[in-house]
Amino acid sequence: MFRKTVIIGLLMGAVSFAVRANTPPTSFFAMSVKSNSIYTPGKITMSLRLTDRDVIEGPYTVRLSIFVANTLVREQVLPISQQQSENIEVLLPAVRNRTEVCCRAELFIDGQFAEAKELPSIIWPALGPLRLKDVDNHIWLFDSSGRLQKIFQDSQISFSDALFQSVRDFEKPRIILVGEDIKPEEMKIIVDLLDSLLKKDVPCSVLFLKQSAFLGESQVHIADKTKFSAYIAYDPNSLLLEDLTTLDIIEMCQNGFPLRVVEPENNGWNIESTVYEIGRDSKEEYGFLLISSRGRQRVIYCQFPIADDYSHNPRSGVLLRNLIRFVTRANCSDTIKR
Repeated sequence: MFRKTVIIGLLMGAVSFAVRANTPPTSFFAMSVKSNSIYTPGKITMSLRLTDRDVIEGPYTVRLSIFVANTLVREQVLPISQQQSENIEVLLPAVRNRTEVCCRAELFIDGQFAEAKELPSIIWPALGPLRLKDVDNHIWLFDSSGRLQKIFQDSQISFSDALFQSVRDFEKPRIILVGEDIKPEEMKIIVDLLDSLLKKDVPCSVLFLKQSAFLGESQVHIADKTKFSAYIAYDPNSLLLEDLTTLDIIEMCQNGFPLRVVEPENNGWNIESTVYEIGRDSKEEYGFLLISSRGRQRVIYCQFPIADDYSHNPRSGVLLRNLIRFVTRANCSDTIKR
């Protein structure tokens, strides 16, 4: 079946540059938002400041307009000076669905229009308990930080804290969710458990959230981000990316930690990718969202931050919901096969 693949250009890794002292800035003012993705009701916080290009005495004023779903909902005019930045907070009411917001600022110098800037944002419904009606599987949680336990405690999803030996002794896992940046000794427990299940051909799905390191014998390693490709491809029809757009993917990749998969064709595991790099050696896989399968087991690697961002970044909440739905469904064939 034909699958649509979206390719986006990203500037990965740290990039430094210098501007000559005699080169004037190209804009009269700078504009930024603290977060371009918020839960509602909530505040969009913007910062405005004049640049060194503003050499006229003034006065300077800014007309700030907020558009929600292409409808003007806020407008105000405020003075701005070279001495300090202007921080503006705009309170937005609750919405029922993902909604696009445009923040537009127009600069006037002595009453005459000089320049305008626009920044897009996304507002989301309020964060609620993780409740998925179609999830009835019991989940093991491995997370000594307690962040996953806190997320799941108010959910309708049955789970056990698998760091306790008694859980591992008397329960059989079908789904294992591994917290972010776990300790090496915890990683070894999971790897040994996975090897044991593989030998017995026990069906199981393991979901690794963002890790900063894997064991040496692992099939994946953290990639050198400074050498990572500037182009990322993803499947917009994947269940894993449901309700996430290109803008969301770009933002998540900027904060993600890509993985390098070592010769997947030689170790018995079949590697599939949903968000991945293009243009590298075909013997290796590089990506942020990978699915590995062998026999009746699946291992999902998600290198986007979730646990720390869950309470304030709606993209993380949507992604976690998609991941849990994915590992609890029998048919997981909607990813890109490299």
